Amino acid sequence: MVGASEALKYKSMPPTNAGIFFVAGISITLLGYNFLASSIPALFSTYIDPELKVQLMPLIGAISGIGKLVAPIVLAALYKTKPGLPIAVGFGMMLVAISIPPLFWLRSKRY
Repeated sequence: MVGASEALKYKSMPPTNAGIFFVAGISITLLGYNFLASSIPALFSTYIDPELKVQLMPLIGAISGIGKLVAPIVLAALYKTKPGLPIAVGFGMMLVAISIPPLFWLRSKRY
């Protein structure tokens, strides 16, 4: 993706070729994401105790949520574009902020 952006920026490659490489890069990225989302949890489910998995769920959800919130800002800095922060990201930030106090309350009640 970065290569396609640089090729279009300096006009060192026809736009059609840059588009093909961009689509190929996105396809490989999504293929890797699908592998991580389906295969890795299935592999670890045989080795991790079910009680430990339940305890790790809030942490996994928080890491995933933070990644989804931070990604547009990081990519905007990488490609030097406006972050824009779409309405969905704004709602996601509010959801994370609202869910943090109940998470600490539930954690304190358990022990």
